[in-house]
Amino acid sequence: MAFAWVVRRPDYVPLWLIGLLFFLTDMLLLNTPGLWTLMVVIGTEFLRGREGSLREQSFLVEFGMVAGTLVLMMVGQRLLMSVFWVDQVSLGRAVLYLLATIAAYPLAAAVTVYVFGIKKLQPGEDEISGHYA
Repeated sequence: MAFAWVVRRPDYVPLWLIGLLFFLTDMLLLNTPGLWTLMVVIGTEFLRGREGSLREQSFLVEFGMVAGTLVLMMVGQRLLMSVFWVDQVSLGRAVLYLLATIAAYPLAAAVTVYVFGIKKLQPGEDEISGHYA
């Protein structure tokens, strides 16, 4: 959901909220504190920086960009954990988690658009009111 919102309306999802939410998730799930939070913050900021170019692209391009970002986030997390000799879940389990997350993105994007009504800004549309200038 965070990626779907960042791609559509990055002004709705501030960086501190993403960091706080995913840090709490790390603590509740007893993961390495802050590591996945770091990966999510880097990933969302990467997508936030490309929001303008993704605005004009199809959903398939957006989906590919999000999937690629998720893959790089998992690889980065596993590399950091291996550098510091932290115990990790098996690669197969991590890949299944990654595939499930990637498969859930279209549903999250659909809920974002059709339930919450958060659509991508079109070129020339005002960021605050959502109306054309």
